[in-house]
Amino acid sequence: MPSGPDQSLPLLVKAAQTEAQALGAKAIEAEHLLLAIAAQPDSPVGQTLHRFGLLHDRLIDLIGGERARSLAFIGIDPASVGLPSTPKKTRGRLPLATSSKQALARVVENSNRRRDKLNVAELLRAIVGTDAGTVARLLAMANVDRADLINHLEGREL
Repeated sequence: MPSGPDQSLPLLVKAAQTEAQALGAKAIEAEHLLLAIAAQPDSPVGQTLHRFGLLHDRLIDLIGGERARSLAFIGIDPASVGLPSTPKKTRGRLPLATSSKQALARVVENSNRRRDKLNVAELLRAIVGTDAGTVARLLAMANVDRADLINHLEGREL
């Protein structure tokens, strides 16, 4: 992982809340944490995402595509629902959803085990290391090799 300053985790969670609010979400999900990291293209972890083609705007598009695919999967025509091109922003403090809580818990657990500082690279590894969920589907839609990305984050570029 490239060295250099990363945004602190509390600031990143706050940025993820802003991302979630902009998308009209009712809670901060792992994909909102991913968006907050991608919105920092000058940070080492943001640069890693960009190297894998995971730009902020592309992730927004992929999230919209994932919503449409999910609706279609359960038999709902996304066009009939009238998904707004610009979602209505939510306001106020949003709770952490299960996906983001699990990612943050893995970071804290790994940090405690290694007696290491909490860091954004470890959070990104926890987010992309999950086999199921929205982030896993987004990475598949983006044709990103998760194992390759994880190896890169662990400093083992192949």
